[in-house]
Amino acid sequence: MQRELRIRFLGVRGSYPVASKDYLKYGGNTASVLIETEHIYVILDAGTGIVNVPLFLKKRSLPVILLFSHIHLDHIIGYPFFISHIKPATDLYVAGPNFPSDFFKFMVDTFKSPIYPVSWGTIKSPKMIFALDGGESLIIYNGRVSLSEKGVHDNSNKKVVISSLKSRAHPEDGILVYSLSFKGKKIVYATDVEWRKELDRKIVNFMKGCDILVHDAQYTPQEYNSRTKPTKGFGHSTYIKACEVAKEVGAKNLILFHHDPKHNDSLIDSIEKDAREIFPSTSAAFEGMEIKV
Repeated sequence: MQRELRIRFLGVRGSYPVASKDYLKYGGNTASVLIETEHIYVILDAGTGIVNVPLFLKKRSLPVILLFSHIHLDHIIGYPFFISHIKPATDLYVAGPNFPSDFFKFMVDTFKSPIYPVSWGTIKSPKMIFALDGGESLIIYNGRVSLSEKGVHDNSNKKVVISSLKSRAHPEDGILVYSLSFKGKKIVYATDVEWRKELDRKIVNFMKGCDILVHDAQYTPQEYNSRTKPTKGFGHSTYIKACEVAKEVGAKNLILFHHDPKHNDSLIDSIEKDAREIFPSTSAAFEGMEIKV
């Protein structure tokens, strides 16, 4: 029986996928992270990296839950290619933001003919959709997923608890930040966030004391504050801000995520080095990276 959380990074890039010899170390697929627990496989976002998830689902027969932070294209583009390869016997759950529009309608109506030949209705695996406004928790135990709309945290070590929090830190409609807790361990996934001001107490408390903080770090300070082409207001953080957040919430480890598609391996190497001067327990995410918690 697996007793630890196992995190696999299958897509770590932001905005759009890239491919060339300059991106071999960190990879070019857009955001998708797989967390394997004792009770369920948890997938965070469905960028192009999600196409490799089925390779890992073959090892154990567990239900699968796919969590969308938001529904911008780089976080959903791999979804139809993943969903069409799910085994019919797999219990599949999908959760995502019920903003700016009806999430259930989005899931059912977006990927179908003429965009893609496999629609939600033709998938044979059992499935359920959770539309989240932020503040809810999903409780997983013995292969079942239940929704707690009040966001009540179940402290039982036997249950996986996934909590959601809505933030306005991404234009124009906001974002869901997720935390996953199991047997005293906590992982926070905060991609596509731009903290323009100080963190409010709700965000700090939500992230507080996490073992792993996966945080957006798309830009350098020079890009963010450029006089000619500033990226301020685009909904993403600098690696310096990610380090500051990690310090403030007391994270044990920081994973820099959502790398800019223009950042090659050499630049990300230097970003990681600089970030470690601020927050020593920092690593830049790369495709194939695996962490046991």
